[in-house]
Amino acid sequence: MPKKIIVESSSYLAIYKDYKTPWEDVWLTTTVKPGRKKLKLAPCLIGRKSLEDDLLWEKKFKNEDNDLFSQEEYDHCKNVLKIINKEEYFYHYFNDKNILDIYSPKDYIDREEAEKMIGELMKKYLVDSVKCKWKRPGIFIQSA
Repeated sequence: MPKKIIVESSSYLAIYKDYKTPWEDVWLTTTVKPGRKKLKLAPCLIGRKSLEDDLLWEKKFKNEDNDLFSQEEYDHCKNVLKIINKEEYFYHYFNDKNILDIYSPKDYIDREEAEKMIGELMKKYLVDSVKCKWKRPGIFIQSA
């Protein structure tokens, strides 16, 4: 039986299945085992296009000898791109293990890809099958 994951998002991805975005912040809530404390994760789902754009900015900053250039960020982008070019997901954890970036080999993230990425992440918590329940935002602000 698939494990139910509550997925919260404040963008169109929570409303429209076909909406595509270069990256998406989501908040996940579930319990891994009955009676256990809730597991809360806050991954940023990132598509290849967003990563390539970051790499272009870093190259531009490097060529301009700009203070915004970061060799560490440049190397990180290049290494992640090598991995996702092999059609694999890449996980980058921060100090708080519940906050992470997940990189996709797909150019953009739609709901189907987001659910695949969430499913792969949950395998790290020994959950083989997931069912995502998307929670619509209470307030949605659309830019002009």
